[in-house]
Amino acid sequence: MDSIGREVNRVQAPANRRGGGPTVFGGRYFRAGRLLVTGCVVAASVASFGAESGSSSSASRGLRILEERQCLTCHSISGEGAGTAADLGRRSITSEHSPAGLAALMWNHGPTMWEQMRQRSIEVAPLATSDADDLFAYFWSLRYFDPRGEAIRGKRLFAEKQCATCHRLTSEVATSDAPPVADWAGLSDPELWAQQLWNHSSAMERAMAARGMEWPEFTEQEMVDLLTYLQNLPTTRHDDRRFDLVPSPAGGRMFSAKACGTCHSLDVASSGKGSLRGSRKDYGTVTGFSAAMWNHAPISHTQGSTPGHQDESFTVDEMGDLISYVYFSGGFEENGNPARGRSLFVKKGCQSCHGESDGPFAAGRPFSAASMASAVWSHGPEMSSKMQASGREWPTLTDRNVADLVAFFNESP
Repeated sequence: MDSIGREVNRVQAPANRRGGGPTVFGGRYFRAGRLLVTGCVVAASVASFGAESGSSSSASRGLRILEERQCLTCHSISGEGAGTAADLGRRSITSEHSPAGLAALMWNHGPTMWEQMRQRSIEVAPLATSDADDLFAYFWSLRYFDPRGEAIRGKRLFAEKQCATCHRLTSEVATSDAPPVADWAGLSDPELWAQQLWNHSSAMERAMAARGMEWPEFTEQEMVDLLTYLQNLPTTRHDDRRFDLVPSPAGGRMFSAKACGTCHSLDVASSGKGSLRGSRKDYGTVTGFSAAMWNHAPISHTQGSTPGHQDESFTVDEMGDLISYVYFSGGFEENGNPARGRSLFVKKGCQSCHGESDGPFAAGRPFSAASMASAVWSHGPEMSSKMQASGREWPTLTDRNVADLVAFFNESP
């Protein structure tokens, strides 16, 4: 019964989520409070986590919503479950693995799913935007939006980026003071990985400069490939993959206190060089975010030596708060084109029923891919019935369509 979740990336409730954490690469970092996708176990785990931290994490609630909405009556997770519908833990090669892509999948398959649910006497209940946010956070915890990693490429990158110059794989063959990979913490925890990379970037930059080495930069795909390689080494492959998104006002304060806000902004109206909104062109996942922070480190260190800037470090809790703030502020959303969204709104026939003063525009801003999922699930069944009655076909959307529509909704009066 509790086998679901053993082979998938697990949502973990960190025992010390608000109590600091390791600040060095050496040593293992373990989290407690494992959540499994079964009714009684989910309830017990969420209750346990709530007792520890005061509230369940957003990803935890997303997992609970899947159970309460009876999604697992048809769907499975990584091969465990009913399996009569798509596996929610395995990504299709042809699918776009992004928040907008997931919203497009929910939109395109909505009528079929609603009909199957009616046949099974499963209620198609409205989905609040907050619930959709929780579901999307859960998919983030599954690494559903991460690019597919390849260990062979990661092994090549470990050599090409000169990581092996200082770091060996195990302590038995260590030839420098740099900790071996076997002692690294955070290989399976994106928040901890980002914190470790950032905190040690100053020391690594000095060590590389002393050796005459250039600072290596990573794309999001390269960072995923590197981690895939390191996670599958004999000394590290036993680590659980875990990830927790916790909405926290502390993240906004962290953004300002750590001087991130000196150069960067998450304001909806901000679209300049320092804006982190719609940054999926640079990174689309937390792994990509850690790569972007790594690439940015030398510039930040230089600015840290000038008045008004600080060369900051983070505890793992602070990094988690910062990443959650960026996530819930739209920092991982796709950058859509509002003009294309407006044209699409008319082309797909949305305007025949929705004016710009009702429908999705009444949902408030900022609108997001999760908002789109909420709208289609809450109003889609009625829309589908009306369209069938009038002989109209259900329009299909791509991930780019969703991103453009979201941009249009956010700009509309």
